Amino acid sequence: MDKELSKEEVLEALKKAFPTPVEFLSMFDDDIKSGRTTLYGWQVRALVKLAKNYTILDPCLFSLRAVNGSGKDKFIIAGFACWKLLLSPNVTIPITSSSGFQLKHQTEKYISNLCKNFNAYFGSELFDIKQREIKNLVFGGECLMFATDEGGKAEGFHPRDGNSELILIVNEAKSVDPVIFSALERCTGFTMKIYVSSPGEATGDFYESQVSPHWTKLVVKSKDCEHFSKKHHEILITKYGADHPLVKSMLDAEFASEDMVSIITADILNNCFACQPPPLIEKFNRFGLDLAAGGNKNVLTVVNGNQLIKQHKFSMQNTALAAKILDSWFKEYGARGQDIFADASGLGIGILDNLVYNYKWVGIHYVFNQSKTSDPRTYKNLGIENWYHFRKLLEDCNIVFCENKAANKDLIDQLLNRRSFIKSGILHLEPKHEAIAKGRLSPDEADSAILAFCSYEGTGSIVKRYKKIDKEDPRLKDFSLTKWSKIEKDKKETKPSSVFLKKLSQLNNLIGKEN
Repeated sequence: MDKELSKEEVLEALKKAFPTPVEFLSMFDDDIKSGRTTLYGWQVRALVKLAKNYTILDPCLFSLRAVNGSGKDKFIIAGFACWKLLLSPNVTIPITSSSGFQLKHQTEKYISNLCKNFNAYFGSELFDIKQREIKNLVFGGECLMFATDEGGKAEGFHPRDGNSELILIVNEAKSVDPVIFSALERCTGFTMKIYVSSPGEATGDFYESQVSPHWTKLVVKSKDCEHFSKKHHEILITKYGADHPLVKSMLDAEFASEDMVSIITADILNNCFACQPPPLIEKFNRFGLDLAAGGNKNVLTVVNGNQLIKQHKFSMQNTALAAKILDSWFKEYGARGQDIFADASGLGIGILDNLVYNYKWVGIHYVFNQSKTSDPRTYKNLGIENWYHFRKLLEDCNIVFCENKAANKDLIDQLLNRRSFIKSGILHLEPKHEAIAKGRLSPDEADSAILAFCSYEGTGSIVKRYKKIDKEDPRLKDFSLTKWSKIEKDKKETKPSSVFLKKLSQLNNLIGKEN
């Protein structure tokens, strides 16, 4: 009969079998064990880094910024938390997230599944699994999960004694309220503090952890994760442009800035002027109309296909006379009502009504810049979406300027001076009155041109301004369990050695004694 092992001997056997979370995941994560998934190099490096010994006097400060879908929840948070809960006696691991839904359907699910697989594999109930709470019945550790809807929930965590660990984990840290971080600062005596998140705005506690010299940082881009679809990447770049803030966030894990930035740069414009794409001729012209009704200029832009043919500008306080002037130009260019896109956000709506009811230009598109966008997760409203749509046409050299730069000077100046900013992860257009107050001209010619092209989808990129995403840092194809531990590997299934199984066969006896 085998000698009954003490708690200390069982713990020592577990530590030898699972020196890092890599070995733990390799045995208890269904996807890794079956071969459907292989750990990437960055995941292995992060887990090995977290597995080192840390103390209250020399704690670990670890900040992981990774693109969505990279596996940070499933492998980094869940893998590390379960491994630590198994091997660190009396450890306390609070895990918080700004999203209760994500906590339930991702973080908690992954952790619970790993613990269930451990229990099932060894025929024990070492892990006691309850909603939002998992305990180690032999060695006394606990993992507590909560959403950050109440700051008080984050207070009061401290090590149980001088030999136990406190590990604070904040998931999707970019969205966690500052009051939660303040509460966590009052949790003294921690040995590890781990922030994990996809990129957000360049502000707040998570951003500070990524720029602080006191934190160990890891940035994971889409190119570091081979499972991402390259086709999807190319679709994103084709749709928005390689330098679009959304693309930079989703593919390169870059922070978004709340600072005002130019929507269209000189490089984009100069490249389009130099490109000289072939003109595409359509049967009917299109028109963009920016109206002022006595304030700034009224501007009519005439385009055909990809060609910006002419801009007509005039100031007229009398809306009836303004409508008459526009009627004559529409007739000159053979317009149809459905090809006219006009700004209806201001006082100029009276001119539009006059054109429709008195001059019979039925079908004019009344464009309200504050109306709902087709992509609300990216743009605040239709106005900012139209500006970025125009920028994309310029990036792809899908616009022909029929007049030279000198003739388009006002238009070019306005295009280069329009600003956008990001707030709550969404692109906003700088209010026109704020731009004017800062000394920039009202973007009348630019708004008119953008309206003229707002329905034009282009013909595809004539000049590719981006490179294909190449493989960099591919998954760790040569990873094997035997490389990292002494556990024997069966040809069909990863199993611990027979000696190890005998040692762990007494887990239930230990559980019974503890209870």
